[in-house]
Amino acid sequence: MRLESTFGHSFIDACHIMPFSVSHDDIVNNGLALCPNLHRAFDRGLITIESAYSIVTSKHINEDIINAYSLN
Repeated sequence: MRLESTFGHSFIDACHIMPFSVSHDDIVNNGLALCPNLHRAFDRGLITIESAYSIVTSKHINEDIINAYSLN
């Protein structure tokens, strides 16, 4: 799923919580709607989701990463 502007810019991406390559699961409960920057950060392990659905940031995030992914 992707929500795009009239110019083709993505506003929202569908992100698998458990990678599809591992789970082969496309059910709604295995997905998040994230902006492209947060989707990439999630895929790279910079942010994760706990079982209570709270967001946790990696201890390895430095200022350069925060700026690159607009995490501030």
